[in-house]
Formats: sequence, structure tokens, C-alpha cells
Amino acid sequence: MSHLHTPANGPGGVDRDGYLPPWPVDYPNVLTCDACGVPIERPGQGMLRWLSHAVPTGSPPRRSRLTVVHHASYTPSGRHADCYVPPPADCSWGDEHLAYVCGAEGVCRLLKMVNCDGLPFLEAAVMIHRLLVPGYEQARRYERQAAAEALLDAAPLDGLLRPQDVREMLLHVDRWEEEMEP
Repeated sequence: MSHLHTPANGPGGVDRDGYLPPWPVDYPNVLTCDACGVPIERPGQGMLRWLSHAVPTGSPPRRSRLTVVHHASYTPSGRHADCYVPPPADCSWGDEHLAYVCGAEGVCRLLKMVNCDGLPFLEAAVMIHRLLVPGYEQARRYERQAAAEALLDAAPLDGLLRPQDVREMLLHVDRWEEEMEP
């Protein structure tokens, strides 16, 4: 279900003067757009997006493909199509401002989507990690390198890095980025 939030009906969105608040001071991650790879500078500039699948009347909803994307007004190139692609046949996109899914409220919303809307648990768990585990967003790109170097205790490769694994990986990110440069 998609929600339209206005300045009068919730925290974290656009206020009456059009100001988008920064990430909360204690917020552990600046998220990266899954579509274009550019960081999302403020929570009001990004959306949590998912596919809503067509289901027969009376069947429970089914959602999948949980992603973080720029809000249409904030795509880096200014072109809406850069971060939004048409959904597959028999599906539609649902979304929610990132400002409304940060913190405990966001965890509750994601767990409700698992329980009531058929969102796969692993997708919700990975997104909760992205939203709440400090450094996770930066470290997750290097999971394969960390596993290859035996830096991960369990080497799950399922997107569920433990906080201590993330801390260890962040010590190696600069080297891995240098190795990736042409």
C-alpha cells in the first residue's frame, strides 16, 4: 500500500517551507540508490520501493523486490526515468518515503509487510540491516571480497552481515576500492 504524506500528517517529510530534514544525527547510514548508485542525501529525497503483485480477488497481497531509490524529484540527472523503471506485467510499484521507515517505525512497517503482505523475510531482514546497522550500507558492497579473504566468521553471503563483520570490513574498504579502480 502506498501512502501520501503531507507536512501535516507525519514527521520527517517536507515541512511547510519545502525543507527536507537531514538524516537524524544518530542515524547510522546514508543510503545509496539501488537504481543509480548515487547516495541519497536526505531521507525526504529517497523512497523505499517494492513490487505489489497482482493476486486473485480474496487472496492475500504479495510483495517483493524491496529497494531504495531516489524520489522522482531528486534523481541525480533530474530525469525521473533514471531511478524508476516500469514494473513487470501484472505488478505495480508501491513506495514509502525513507523518512517514514527509518528507526523503530520502519522496522515495524517492514515486519508488517512480511506478516500481512507476503514480503519475503530475507528481503525485509536485509533492508532492516541497511536502515539500522552502522556502516552496513558501505560494507555490503564488499561482502564477496570479505568472504574471499576469510574476514567473515560465518561467510553467509545472504546479505545478513553481523555488526562485528561490518566493523571489520570497514577497515578494508579503502583498499578494496583502490583495487577496483581501473
